[in-house]
Amino acid sequence: MQRVIEEGRDAGLWSVADARLATLILLGALNWTYLWINPVGRLSVEQLAEKYLAFIMHTLKTGCL
Repeated sequence: MQRVIEEGRDAGLWSVADARLATLILLGALNWTYLWINPVGRLSVEQLAEKYLAFIMHTLKTGCL
């Protein structure tokens, strides 16, 4: 994942100062979702995946990390 983030940054797609930190934060969030996700909750798994993707892309594009 870090390589993908670095390649996107180098291609001018994303504004990420620290690709390693961005990778650790994103993987941490994704790896622990199973602890709190509720398959019959407010969002379906598909809707949650869309929210995650939108959040990740926004974060990478805006240079928050």
